[in-house]
Amino acid sequence: MSKFRSKKSNLQTFKETKRQVPEGTQVLSIVEQLDDGRGVAKFKGKIVFVDGALKGETVKVQFKKSFKNFDEATSVKIISPVSDRIQPQCQYYERCGGCNLQHMKLQAQRTFKQKSIEKRMVEFGLVKNDELESVISPLLTSDPFQYRHRARFSVEANSHKFVLGFKGNNSNKVVDIDSCEVLLPGLNTVLPKLRLSMSGLSYRSSIREILILEDSNGKAFIQIRSNKRLADRDVDSLKVLSDRENIGISCKNLVDQMTYWSSDDTQPLTQLSNESVSYNYSLDDFTQINPTINEKMIQQTCEWLDLSEEDHVIDLFCGIGNFSLPAAKNVKGMTGYEISEKMVKKAAQNAKENGLSNTTFFAVDLFSHSLKFDRHVNKLILDPPRAGAEHVCAQLVPPRIQYILYISCNPSSFFRDSKILIDGGYVIDKLGLIDMFPQTEHVEIMALFSHQ
Repeated sequence: MSKFRSKKSNLQTFKETKRQVPEGTQVLSIVEQLDDGRGVAKFKGKIVFVDGALKGETVKVQFKKSFKNFDEATSVKIISPVSDRIQPQCQYYERCGGCNLQHMKLQAQRTFKQKSIEKRMVEFGLVKNDELESVISPLLTSDPFQYRHRARFSVEANSHKFVLGFKGNNSNKVVDIDSCEVLLPGLNTVLPKLRLSMSGLSYRSSIREILILEDSNGKAFIQIRSNKRLADRDVDSLKVLSDRENIGISCKNLVDQMTYWSSDDTQPLTQLSNESVSYNYSLDDFTQINPTINEKMIQQTCEWLDLSEEDHVIDLFCGIGNFSLPAAKNVKGMTGYEISEKMVKKAAQNAKENGLSNTTFFAVDLFSHSLKFDRHVNKLILDPPRAGAEHVCAQLVPPRIQYILYISCNPSSFFRDSKILIDGGYVIDKLGLIDMFPQTEHVEIMALFSHQ
């Protein structure tokens, strides 16, 4: 770091000195695995994080970035592989930034995620080592491929090219793909038709990204997100694709609201197979990307809470009613809270269409609002976004609710919030991992808290 003096001020400041990345390739031994899947090695006494390497392997690496306390590298050749290594199924795996664990056997992926969370639970003081076996429940799993019912594709387009795919590994450059191994088969059937139609649009350079989705009926929906309104002839071309393939297509930009063009003018529908519940939603609404896992989560939530006709339940961050509606069929009263007023209206409409008269939904900023629960409320479902629910959890201590079912998509915020609840008098009765995103390091957590 070099020191310099500003010409406009006597204040001394410091300018970061660019660090030299080690040249050429180096052979390293991987001694550990990070929670994000990268291997850990050492080079000249400095820690190196290595993409695509597994613990116990000897690999040849190329350095990418250098920082004060660590370097980053990518493996270019596996010299001594471990038994958990397999050949990735996806042809784009080395370049695409989507999946990052396809080089690891499925069971090894699951064990890796399980052990990682268990270790951090103990480190945070949430569970003691000798308590893990009695608390941990079996992992919720699905097919390792063809599980995503929605995906967001990036677009790079101008008068000379049209690239549709995902951002590259550690890059903003879009990797052009024809299919994705983790998408539902129906969406991979739609992709080439979409590409052909989109590449012929006159305003294609204004398109930023494309969201595609398949609902429970197997119907595909597409949302085109652009910087400006598409030309009339582009809209006509997309309507032809919509009518011919029975695809719901919409466009969202800085001017227009979302409008569907499809032969039957429907919106996406989720029909739960293990519950007589269904709900409509729009492409802008949050839905779990793995329908199989979502149904298992709902079933486990109802089982863990041991719902009965005497229960009054609150569902915080309820969305369109993913957990609220199935749970409402088994309880005396269900109240849902969500930040988005649009989603609250959708949840209420879905409850009405399912014949549920014991539900009420409110639009509330759960990151700042003071919660006031009816004294009859005895169970609570908590499914926050990645930021977690620190503000909510602080209001739940000293213990006010008999049982809290917490579903988290971010282990870090979950550990923080759990510490608040446990320090405030709750205990963890059950904890289970959810492999929502096979082939990636991401994992979700479900935990049941109670107090005596």
